[in-house]
Amino acid sequence: MRFDTFVRLKYGSLFETWADTHRVSLAKCNQCGHRWYPVVPNDEVLAKMYETALPLKRTAGDGQQPTKQMVARMRQLRGLAGQEARLLDFGSGNCRWARAAIEAGFQVTAFEPNKNRGSIANSEENFLFVSDYSALIGSKFDVIHVEQVLEHLSRPFDVLTGLKKLINPHGLIIVRVPNVAKEEILRPIWETWPFDGTSPHVMAPFEHIQGYTPRSLEALVNRAGFEALPLFKLALYMPKHVLHRLASHIHPSVGQTQIVAIKK
Repeated sequence: MRFDTFVRLKYGSLFETWADTHRVSLAKCNQCGHRWYPVVPNDEVLAKMYETALPLKRTAGDGQQPTKQMVARMRQLRGLAGQEARLLDFGSGNCRWARAAIEAGFQVTAFEPNKNRGSIANSEENFLFVSDYSALIGSKFDVIHVEQVLEHLSRPFDVLTGLKKLINPHGLIIVRVPNVAKEEILRPIWETWPFDGTSPHVMAPFEHIQGYTPRSLEALVNRAGFEALPLFKLALYMPKHVLHRLASHIHPSVGQTQIVAIKK
């Protein structure tokens, strides 16, 4: 019943027919703690979902202008990138991170397939906005920023291997996703899955298809042909990230599901 309530409030009648013929369930890897939906709607239905979804709760991230913290993080990346400064904000949403990257001195391309979310990016912006992935083919970037994107994807491995072709030889990719292991410690999330009646769940169907832990994210990134940048190279520009990465070896719930990596 909680599934029916959630999808009706969030997506209207979109999943009525689909739910009649498919079982909604979560799978878990006992080694790394990763969670995922083994059966999901096709890409066409998922695209429609993002176009029609209604917000259940407004958050501080719903504005258009970046926060000081976002700009500061982009400046950290700018320092790591050195003199090269071409950045792709992949899955840019409302383009707040793209604007933060501009403030930090990057030349920015923002990619967002959901035209409704990206519609605020117009010709007056000082970055390039792209909604068709084919327009990126042949481009090369010094930094690819993937913020809160992979949890939404049914085939994240395919997406990462595609992005590998867009990075310059010494370029960086930074990936950040929600940490399911942390959520499990903070609250009894599986007692309220998929909806507690008020707020979307960290594994809300089918907005979040993947539930990462620090270990499962690193395994995915490595399998896609990247390797995490050594922590000593990050210490000067991203000391907080280094501490979180070290903490993830103590327990995944206190670590951070963020990786800064280079191509192997």
